[in-house]
Amino acid sequence: MCELIDDLGKVPVYTVDKIGDKTYKEPVPFAIHYECCGPQLKKLSRYEYAALVKLAPKRENVHQTSTSGRHAVKHFPLDPQHPCHIMKDQMLMAKQATVVFCNRPPQHPRPCPEEEDTVQFQRWQDKANAFAKLCCSCSDLRTDQILNITGKH
Repeated sequence: MCELIDDLGKVPVYTVDKIGDKTYKEPVPFAIHYECCGPQLKKLSRYEYAALVKLAPKRENVHQTSTSGRHAVKHFPLDPQHPCHIMKDQMLMAKQATVVFCNRPPQHPRPCPEEEDTVQFQRWQDKANAFAKLCCSCSDLRTDQILNITGKH
């Protein structure tokens, strides 16, 4: 089941809480999953996260007592700010997806120009920002932050 939200297209609807016989559902876009991935998965880029991680129901019995058979898939808790953190966990997919870009991804911006007050520097900064959006993990870059990459230390 999906719901249409302005500027996000179709967004899946998840059960976010269950109290007695009542279940509460809410549309949760992918950006929220990525933003609230938790400390164990924060180093993944947006594309790695989309290719490797999926939401799964929380498990009741976490400890595996049997030594035979397959090992249990490790679950990672969602950040408490995520709307589904009560009902869902994250797990790594058994079959990993391959990321295929529809357009060319942004190229590396090359070394930073020396002078910061030039048009050349502004072009470089635009290219660096586009590249950073592609490559940075959620701990380094949040979608609500404005990038300001200078290349100077």
